[in-house]
Amino acid sequence: MGKPKKKPPVPTVALPTPSVNGKGPSYLPAGQTRRMALILFFFSFLLYANTLGHEYAQDDAIVITDNMFTAQGIKGIPGILQYDTFYGF
Repeated sequence: MGKPKKKPPVPTVALPTPSVNGKGPSYLPAGQTRRMALILFFFSFLLYANTLGHEYAQDDAIVITDNMFTAQGIKGIPGILQYDTFYGF
C-alpha cells in the first residue's frame, strides 16, 4: 500500500482578537462602545423628536383607529396577523 493522500488544508478565517476584559471582540477602545451607543441613541431621538406631537395621517384611521381588530386590543392580534391590512375596516 502506498502513502495515504494528504487532505488539502481547510481555509480559515481570521477572527478578531478578544478584548482586554475578555467579553468578546472589541473594535473600539474600552469605554468608547457605550459612548458611541449613547451618541447614536440621542442622535436618532433628536431626528424623530419633532414627530411626537403630530396627529394621525390620512390612512391611519383605516388601520389604527377605525379597525375592528385594533379596537379589540390584544385579543385582536390573531385577526391582524391572519387577514389583510384593510380587512377589519
